[in-house]
Amino acid sequence: MLYRDLNQPKTALRRARPAEPMPVGQFNRATRIRLAVLAGTHLRNGDLDRGLAIGAQARTIPGTVRSTRARSYLHALTDDLAPWATGPRAKEFIHHTHPARSRPAT
Repeated sequence: MLYRDLNQPKTALRRARPAEPMPVGQFNRATRIRLAVLAGTHLRNGDLDRGLAIGAQARTIPGTVRSTRARSYLHALTDDLAPWATGPRAKEFIHHTHPARSRPAT
């Protein structure tokens, strides 16, 4: 996470260990955070495909996760999608991850 936060995605990806599968119902919060951070790191490295795929995994962690921190990392992906914000794939991801951000202003 440190290298990602320092905007050094290549170093972060070299040092990252992908989130290992964990039993359903256990460690959901930690798994969601790790996957969201990894997805954001791929996006910051310019890899939309991997970022969206891993972000979708993080988003589908069972809904029992009520952690503000876990949600904030997942919602931060919408900021990391800024370079692709006008594209249909980014718009769809943002809509499903954070519907309030995808609504038109009134």
